[in-house]
Amino acid sequence: MRPNIRGNSRIILRCLASSPARIHHLPIDTLVNETGLSRRTVQRHLRGLAALGLVHISRLHGRGYTPSFRLSESVAHILADGSYEG
Repeated sequence: MRPNIRGNSRIILRCLASSPARIHHLPIDTLVNETGLSRRTVQRHLRGLAALGLVHISRLHGRGYTPSFRLSESVAHILADGSYEG
């Protein structure tokens, strides 16, 4: 059975997809600001999306240790119908 991507996870995917920097890495603070979700909620859903292979997590160095996120290539169909085909 394939999982459905709904609720906050879907909001986060849409935010990543609509970002002008979607081919680049987006910091978590940007996701928190753009979605209106709490930092903890965004972190929890990003971990779940990463476990499904839908979001890539990178660790960028600059002013401290900053995780950033970008979509995998297989996300377009999820945003269209809400389902995940692994």
